[in-house]
Amino acid sequence: MRLHVDKEADALYLRLDDSKIIESEEVSPGVVLDFDERNQVVGIEILNLSKRPRAHAQSGFARVPIPDRLTGKQKPLARELDALAYALCGLTPQEIKLVEGAAR
Repeated sequence: MRLHVDKEADALYLRLDDSKIIESEEVSPGVVLDFDERNQVVGIEILNLSKRPRAHAQSGFARVPIPDRLTGKQKPLARELDALAYALCGLTPQEIKLVEGAAR
């Protein structure tokens, strides 16, 4: 697993393995999942990283919807990635509650 933050592009990319990327899908504005030939998520890109935490939490930003095609094994990974994104963005506990509440 590799994590790359490009400050100039204001983006974060998490590569889960070295599988060849067959398809990418934007699952939310500025959030792109990369899939391999087995339809497994192998990469996650988050754009406009510096603009996300406070502005989106206060405006009712909900967590990224989990695409229906994710398998049961991948759904817990999506939740772990939520927590990682909150930490990387420096969300406060109050902001996380706003984000999580907006997802319901």
